[in-house]
Amino acid sequence: MNDTPVPIAVVESVDRFIEDEHRDARKFSNRELLDQSGAYSLHGVAAGIYGRGYQDGRMAERARANGERQRERDRAREE
Repeated sequence: MNDTPVPIAVVESVDRFIEDEHRDARKFSNRELLDQSGAYSLHGVAAGIYGRGYQDGRMAERARANGERQRERDRAREE
């Protein structure tokens, strides 16, 4: 997993999904129970997806800020 903190809402969403899967595994014979290793891996996937989105957002914000600074420099040169 990466170092980006994962919001509690993401953790809770994964936990709800796991609980739903366990409930469905008890109800239906064609459903497999998600074991502890699978639950841990699912949390890891969710954290990775969130982390990539977070980093993409940071890069987009940096690009916007760089563009703004460049426009300010261009305006200052024109004056």
